[in-house]
Amino acid sequence: NFGSCPAPQIQFGKGLPGRNPKELAFAATDLTAFPHDAALNIAVITDATCLDLINRCGLKNDSDGVQVCRRAEAAAAKATKGGAQADAFNAVIGFTTNFAAVKA
Repeated sequence: NFGSCPAPQIQFGKGLPGRNPKELAFAATDLTAFPHDAALNIAVITDATCLDLINRCGLKNDSDGVQVCRRAEAAAAKATKGGAQADAFNAVIGFTTNFAAVKA
């Protein structure tokens, strides 16, 4: 349960909002629920996403949804840099993605 928001998911690729079109970056897939420009560092996006669950989606810090998001954030931090980090976050949330295949 992610409150009034859909389950968070992170994408990785070029041409994401707020970045140079040729730059590889991370962003939430649903920018309406999780409005943050793309970032080069996934930690910027994962932290903003987990905070949005509290500030925008109506969850409490100790709710299951926020705790799952924080576990996903930790998994992303431990993954190989690049698209695999988005894949690791998404896997904990319950999505299968293959952003690790995205190359520069």
